Amino acid sequence: MSNKNKKVISNSKNTTNMDINNMTTNDNNVNVKTETEISKCALTNTNTNITTTNENNEIMLNKFKDLLKDEFKQFKDFLLNKDKIENPENIPIGQTLTDWNICGESVVGLAHRRRNEVCQDAIYYANNTRPILVLSDGAGSGLVSELGSKILTIGMCRFFNSLNEEFQLFLDNYKLLNDEEAIKEKCDYWSLIALNHAKGLLEDTAILNKRNIKDLRGTLLFVIVGKYFTFHFQLGDGAIIYQNKNEELKVILPNENSKGEFANQTIFVDEATINDIQSGVLLSNEINAIALMSDGITCKLVSTDGSKVAGRINTWFDLLANDNLTRDQLTSMFYSQEMSEKTNYDDRSIILATIKKAN
Repeated sequence: MSNKNKKVISNSKNTTNMDINNMTTNDNNVNVKTETEISKCALTNTNTNITTTNENNEIMLNKFKDLLKDEFKQFKDFLLNKDKIENPENIPIGQTLTDWNICGESVVGLAHRRRNEVCQDAIYYANNTRPILVLSDGAGSGLVSELGSKILTIGMCRFFNSLNEEFQLFLDNYKLLNDEEAIKEKCDYWSLIALNHAKGLLEDTAILNKRNIKDLRGTLLFVIVGKYFTFHFQLGDGAIIYQNKNEELKVILPNENSKGEFANQTIFVDEATINDIQSGVLLSNEINAIALMSDGITCKLVSTDGSKVAGRINTWFDLLANDNLTRDQLTSMFYSQEMSEKTNYDDRSIILATIKKAN
């Protein structure tokens, strides 16, 4: 922008109160030389009078009006161009981060209830700036794994919720859409950050409660939704499922270790390494809904190899998208005869998140 433009903008308040049409002149000895001099004279807060002949005065006033129009047009164009720079037309439309419904439930399995044991699963989720879903299945061998799973879910969700600006650079960054190498680096980075933080939570809790960290052990699954990418992380058994735009159900990472710890086919946070983590991203615009499940419900709804998913999950997604799914409904379904047959009566946990359907 030229200095002339800056002059007009900075004094726009003075020009607004100026009655151009009622301006008068009292001295015919002063000649008008340039438009710049006219604008400087008109925009000052002094009592200087513009003096010229009646004929020149009218010409001057018309030129002054045209000058102001031109200056403000340039300023308007500047603002429009500035807006285009920040929001160019070629930026793809991202996924909404606010119009989501989330519902989840975690219930004690009948096998544990019969032994008067507590539920060792835990879930926690947030939707303040973006959907964040976290699930943990406490190890049956952990003496107080129900405490560990609660610490993991609450602590990880709060941790992620405090890092919104960092996730904007990752999950909301359209410039990464065609950069697979950068995406992989960021997935590895955030996977390591998450693992170290999760271990820290368990270590601190173990120290405070004078426990061995193995007493608190559990699995960890989470999903963080962004405008362009949805980051998923799985350590241990369970399943992460999403519904695509064709309403097809897909298991993100088929987990062959879904039978659980007693088959020695899972890993827990306290002893895990980066190589034990299954993580990656999905394109957010290809997702209608997503769900996290512990192995207690996975064994009923997902085939062992992850190739088949029960259609009832689509029913739950549809109910939730229309604000018609509650925790009570999930609880009742978890304890129904149909859902209990041919299972090990383990604890059952699920978190479902869907984009709201327009009314």
